[in-house]
Amino acid sequence: MLRAVAVGGYAAVVEPVGTCTLRLVHAGKVVTLKHTANSDATTVSCGGFSVPGSQLTAGPWQAVLSYASSKSAGEAGPVTVKVP
Repeated sequence: MLRAVAVGGYAAVVEPVGTCTLRLVHAGKVVTLKHTANSDATTVSCGGFSVPGSQLTAGPWQAVLSYASSKSAGEAGPVTVKVP
């Protein structure tokens, strides 16, 4: 049984406020989570996403992690997450 899918990443900017968004898509179902980014001296962290297995059905999901603020925005390329 899948307990959770954990996702994280970094944005190559340093700024105090921004939002990280995780979007998971499979067979017409979309799961979207957002949280405030955490900045340090050299990057902005988009870690800390955990999607409970109960929200996901079996099969390949496309995961996209993005970051946005009033000054910048970016998106990682899609990654396939295989849910058993």
